[in-house]
Amino acid sequence: MPRFCTQCGTPAANDAVKFCAKCGASLPQATQVPAQPQVTSPAATPTPPAAAPAAASPAVAATAAKSSSAWVKVLVGVVAFFVVVGALGVATCAYIGYKAKQKFDQAKAEYGVGDNGPAAQERDVCSLISKEEVSQFTGVAVTSATGTGNKCDYTSATDSLVLENDVSWQGGKLGLKLGVMALKNMAGQNTFVQVPGIGDEAYTIALDAKTAADMQKEAQSDQSGTVKGMQHLMAMAPLMFRKADVMVTVKVNEAVDPDAAKQGIAKAVAARL
Repeated sequence: MPRFCTQCGTPAANDAVKFCAKCGASLPQATQVPAQPQVTSPAATPTPPAAAPAAASPAVAATAAKSSSAWVKVLVGVVAFFVVVGALGVATCAYIGYKAKQKFDQAKAEYGVGDNGPAAQERDVCSLISKEEVSQFTGVAVTSATGTGNKCDYTSATDSLVLENDVSWQGGKLGLKLGVMALKNMAGQNTFVQVPGIGDEAYTIALDAKTAADMQKEAQSDQSGTVKGMQHLMAMAPLMFRKADVMVTVKVNEAVDPDAAKQGIAKAVAARL
């Protein structure tokens, strides 16, 4: 720290000088500045690596895999059913094509289909069931029935499509046979079942009691909505049936009880074929 003469204020040249160079007065002793102790930072404590998440136990992993596999199979069955129902029109056209060929008998033998007799008389599809009856079966007020070709659409006052009724007047026996075979090959399981008491044979999507109960239980804790979406998709699955060589596809899009509505409508239509 610099020193100054107490008499004249002249600064000292250095700390060793004892007298002022200008006036000769004694200079005050140099003040020693204590050395600042060096502060040593504590050594950084190494951070232990984050613990890896505990691996799921084999039992839990197996259960999750089994559950996922079950839903995948159900979804495959549902999608396959919709695909085949959409393709059944192609199958009935193929049937008519077979009739125009000499290999018709061979095709019948291959698919196990006998003589279907004369073709059914085509009618207005909307005449097979009235909008009042559809309202009764679905629990939804139907205000209009619009026919287009071999199809009749039933709509509500809000233009919501309540029922789609599609009829193939010829080729139903072979068409349904091909459809069932395709479903077995595509789905590989019994997510589609035969419905008794409707025409000569009828099919729709359904699950066994245990699978349905498991799905309902999982839907309650399903945050993504996937399982509930599958339940809705299955409820909206068409019911397809045939009577003689006529095939009908009943698709209920809105109803208090979709399954009961489909079966009630199908039975009413079958009785009028």
